[in-house]
Amino acid sequence: MYQVLVNWLRKIHGYEITGQWHLEQVCDDGDYHHLYCDLTIKKLDSPHLEALLELLATTSIPKLEGYFEQVFKYEEQLHP
Repeated sequence: MYQVLVNWLRKIHGYEITGQWHLEQVCDDGDYHHLYCDLTIKKLDSPHLEALLELLATTSIPKLEGYFEQVFKYEEQLHP
């Protein structure tokens, strides 16, 4: 997936694609946790992300809901 996006969006449209974007967050337990979103997409001349992708092949509904909630936590960190 990463290579397809690089070949398409970076080479043709000038976007920057980053795999495994690292974030740190203080969670409900009060400790720092390291979080990793799968792919980020941004324009080279912009400080802000255009898109954040969390990839998932298959899972249960409760785990899917957890991933869904996690994306909002990523957004809070990337756009405070």
